[in-house]
Amino acid sequence: MVRIRRGKITTADLNTEWSARGELLVHVEADISILDAGQELYSEILFPVLELASGLHDWVSADSSRRSNFEFESMSFEEVGVVRIVKFDSGWRVGSIYQPGLWSKSYSLDDIDFEVLRFTREVRAEAESMIGVDLSALFENR
Repeated sequence: MVRIRRGKITTADLNTEWSARGELLVHVEADISILDAGQELYSEILFPVLELASGLHDWVSADSSRRSNFEFESMSFEEVGVVRIVKFDSGWRVGSIYQPGLWSKSYSLDDIDFEVLRFTREVRAEAESMIGVDLSALFENR
C-alpha cells in the first residue's frame, strides 16, 4: 500500500505574528516520504505538509465519480505535480514529477482515499496542537 510518511512537524520558519494564510501553509513543514511497499517514490526535507494536507483534503472531498488527477500546486515549488495521484486504466497511482518514470502500483480510489485521509487528519491534528489555532478554514471545501 502507498504510505505518506512524515517526520515531526516544525514551525521554525513561521513568523510568530503570522497573519497570512499562505505563510501558515508554507511554513508548517516536515520531512516527507512517499512509499509503496517499502520503495521510496519521493522524499523531501522540510516539505510544506500543511499545504499538501489542505490540497489533498480538497481533492478527496470531490465526488469520486468526477474526481480528476491530483497535481500538487504549491507556493513552495515552481513545478506543479511534486506529488501526483493519477488515474490509469487499472486504477490510481502515486508519483512525483521529480521521479517521472517511478509510480506506485495501481490502487483503488478507496485505498488511496484511506491513506490521504489518514495523512490529512494527522497533519491537521499535530499542526493545530503546535500552533494552538483551529485550522478548520484550511480544510473546508472551497
